[in-house]
Amino acid sequence: MKNPIQFSTQKDNVTVLICAGGKSATKKFINNKGNITKIGYDAGLFFGVMTKPVSNIADLSGILTVLESIPKAFIIRGELLAHFDKAAEHRRLKDIFPSPLTGRYWVLIDFDKIKVPDYISLQRDPVAAMEYLISLLSAEFQNVSYHWQLSSSAGMSDTNTLSAHIWFWFSRPVTDLELRAWAKSVNDRAKYKLVDSALFRDVQPHYTAAPIFKDVTNPFPVRSGLVVKSGDEVVLRAPSIAQVIKVIDAKKTAHGLTKHHISNDNITHGTKFDMHLSCIGDHTDGEGFHEPIIRAIASYVASNGRDGTDPEQLYSLVSARVMCADRSQHPDNAYIEHMASRAHIMPAIKTAMLKFGDSARKKSRLIAGIAPPKRGKRLMVNIAYETLENIISRWC
Repeated sequence: MKNPIQFSTQKDNVTVLICAGGKSATKKFINNKGNITKIGYDAGLFFGVMTKPVSNIADLSGILTVLESIPKAFIIRGELLAHFDKAAEHRRLKDIFPSPLTGRYWVLIDFDKIKVPDYISLQRDPVAAMEYLISLLSAEFQNVSYHWQLSSSAGMSDTNTLSAHIWFWFSRPVTDLELRAWAKSVNDRAKYKLVDSALFRDVQPHYTAAPIFKDVTNPFPVRSGLVVKSGDEVVLRAPSIAQVIKVIDAKKTAHGLTKHHISNDNITHGTKFDMHLSCIGDHTDGEGFHEPIIRAIASYVASNGRDGTDPEQLYSLVSARVMCADRSQHPDNAYIEHMASRAHIMPAIKTAMLKFGDSARKKSRLIAGIAPPKRGKRLMVNIAYETLENIISRWC
């Protein structure tokens, strides 16, 4: 085991919501004349807000340990907008608590009812059970420090499956869209729902409190802990453009919208649009942000025309690429947020539609199997006029 994690300069925040009134953000197990009754979450509609600074997995683990004993508290990925009163109670809405455009350093991975081998015993060795769950993830999550929490129903339901929350710290901020794309790729590879992507949204509750037991024995007096490994940060690779598009299309389909014109065929490797997108960022072949963003948008609109461009989907794709890009030469998060914002991208799309929206229609469209028409030699004006007169006189 390595030395304890060293504290460093603040990198992120954790938004903690506190249930108003007599509401609770945890489950309760009550002994009702020998029968155990489970009472589910009832967090209510209005919440107080606390913001806690965090700089690494040790900070995060400390906050989670405290919140475990507070039934009214839970965490969301969103952050209260500056113009709202921090001292007031608010509804849990993404228009009030949007996730930061630049993403979060921390993440909660929710494993729900995962089948485990017979040799895994949660009662005997909960950390070994957590290690098994982590082993199902990709290589970048192995040998990295984490904070684990048992689910509220651990020990009170099916013992053949395992449900747990495991928190990690990233080497860079990771957006909700990136996490959903990552979760989809993980679940597609596993061929079942290994990771619950529902948590990767602005105001989805991250329940942190231990369950309440009334006249019922707590099967796990110790329900969480920090495991320190050789590394403290997960170096998550940015998702591919195709992975991001799948998530965007899935969202469109879920809302009853048709998949439009941005498809994998439009952005296959080697196209101009893909080339311009790949130039966004501060990596070795990167060209910064503003110029490649403008070129990528112009290239797409010029290729697909006004009717073949869905501005909303194009915005989502370009914004996601900006947030996934290397930003080593741009430490100012406000600049990156602006580059990825609607205020910057949508006017660029509107301008491209005006300039290049009709250019796709002007291109010749060849039909498969039919040769293009052969053009004759150009004639001088006087000869052409005389030829035309002769043709007309023969018909008239």
